Amino acid sequence: MQNSLKNFLSSQEDGSFFVGHASVLARIDKKLIMFDFVRNINFFLNSWFFFPKLEWTKEIIKKLDYIFISHSHDDHFDPVLLKKIPKNIKIFLPAKRVGFENFLKNHKIKNIFMINPNKIQKIDPTISAMAIPSDHNDIDSSYFIKGKKFSLYHGNDNFLSPHLIKKAVSKFGPANHAYIPFAYVWWYPFCLTSISSKRRKNEGKRLSNKNMIIGEGISRALKPDVVIPFAANMVYYDPASVINKETANTFDFKTFCRKKKSIISNKVQNLFPGDYVLKNKLKNQIFSKKINKKIFFEKLKNFLKKAKNIYNADNKKFKIENNLKKLKTYQKKLSKLKKIKLNRNLYVRTNNHLSKIIKIDPWKRNISLVNKIEKKNSYIFTFDPIPLKAWLEKKVSFEDVLNSQRFTLERYPEEFRQDIWKYIRNYL
Repeated sequence: MQNSLKNFLSSQEDGSFFVGHASVLARIDKKLIMFDFVRNINFFLNSWFFFPKLEWTKEIIKKLDYIFISHSHDDHFDPVLLKKIPKNIKIFLPAKRVGFENFLKNHKIKNIFMINPNKIQKIDPTISAMAIPSDHNDIDSSYFIKGKKFSLYHGNDNFLSPHLIKKAVSKFGPANHAYIPFAYVWWYPFCLTSISSKRRKNEGKRLSNKNMIIGEGISRALKPDVVIPFAANMVYYDPASVINKETANTFDFKTFCRKKKSIISNKVQNLFPGDYVLKNKLKNQIFSKKINKKIFFEKLKNFLKKAKNIYNADNKKFKIENNLKKLKTYQKKLSKLKKIKLNRNLYVRTNNHLSKIIKIDPWKRNISLVNKIEKKNSYIFTFDPIPLKAWLEKKVSFEDVLNSQRFTLERYPEEFRQDIWKYIRNYL
């Protein structure tokens, strides 16, 4: 067991141990609670890596009392690991969130409990929890956990408005330790080819800045003792990718707060896996390796040099027309849906074989193989072969394929449609 984890476990005070990325271990009223418990694996179809690696050991599992999972994305939700959790450890999931259905249906695990949105629930004689769902999607959800003298906010990827946070604080009180999302990590605009490179660059900067503004606002609203910017220590497999260059890091967030002269500037702590904070009667004690920006980026550069494209050459021979039987399973699913008024056709093809295309018509509830794309009123996805193969074989959802960022997208007309993404998330 790592020394820092050993030291945290041997202490008695309430506090939190940063496992890495979105995984956090908290001790509240002598109970150990793990948030977003996942293994040290590559995720989203082996496109993303944790850097630095998560710091936990198998020995910790038996010591846990509770596990909280925020949402269904691979870097937060690990069904393989959860199935191995001993039955005496309670696992909590947020209710009414997309993505957990298959897990709950296929694995009748008796130690799973649902946390209802925006309601304070007792999970223990002295510990209460509240789930705060996203106000703009059906996936994300934050957690507020409170004991006798210590409270923790786990924000994962949930960029809530300060108004909703203030509402939660009025019910729950302020957070002692606030784990805050701040980084913009999504396919848009990096994978979008129906806009100019100049617009892509400007959009990337705008959205990165927007998320840091939201993160700073969430932090202020929580009135915390300590702010830990987190959920951003993952990197894309390609060292040359603009995604790694554009994604903000914890140093950027601290600098942003200082430049803004935010009241939370001095409370921001750049923690890395294995660092932790203990709250005693007088103050919060920070136990950190104190990695500086220069050392961090030197290590990241060396790490990315070793990252390789794990797809072998044989996979590039994949052809859509050889998988027609798999399309039929989706046809059956779509035919059972109600007619959905989306005046957009979705086209799906692979970058190694552009002439055979899957066409999805939401209004006609039809999926078919075509040789031609009609650009008017369309979304055109061009994938690496393996992500598409994984989707056709129903190993992953379409949302997972998008999270891999191994694709490009053209939109005609060029506009964002929330109803399109809702359709993709719920039905594909």
